[in-house]
Amino acid sequence: MNKGGGDRLAIALVGAVAAASIFRNRGSSAMVDEGMVGRHWGRQGVGVLLTTGERMLLLLRSDEVLDPNVWGIPGGAVRIDDETGKYEDLYASASTEIEEETGLHLSPDFIRKNQEYKTIYQEGSFRYTTFVVRVPEEMTDQEVFLNWENDEYMWLTIEEINEISRKNKLHYGVKYTISEVTQKHE
Repeated sequence: MNKGGGDRLAIALVGAVAAASIFRNRGSSAMVDEGMVGRHWGRQGVGVLLTTGERMLLLLRSDEVLDPNVWGIPGGAVRIDDETGKYEDLYASASTEIEEETGLHLSPDFIRKNQEYKTIYQEGSFRYTTFVVRVPEEMTDQEVFLNWENDEYMWLTIEEINEISRKNKLHYGVKYTISEVTQKHE
């Protein structure tokens, strides 16, 4: 073997060791849902309340999901690495949920930088983080593509949301987040 071939072999070997280290530190490449844990889908969830400052995006939950036929937000279970037991980054999970449920693309970095509030709902071992994220008014003109989890969507004012709440058609998690944010403003 000539010297050039040995160098290429050494470079390939170093690259393979580096790649193995990355995958070992990351654990399994398969992030999975935990499924039902008690009365919740998973032990940890994340959602995003998108707001222009004047209006908020709400989704009418379909018959196919937990807590059906109430207005909620894009969100769901945070996936877990089946080998390491580590949860997916919350901002990445939030970005995925928005895209899956609405077709809107907001990067994890956008969510992080434009987050105005974060609420954490804790019930026993279940934890749900909601990011309240400011988006430009122009986003309300973008077409939303709902998946099977939701039947309708609307950009609503706080007054309209309060009316939905009075009719018991607002998801308890959204009620919690709005209550927490309102208390911070007082």
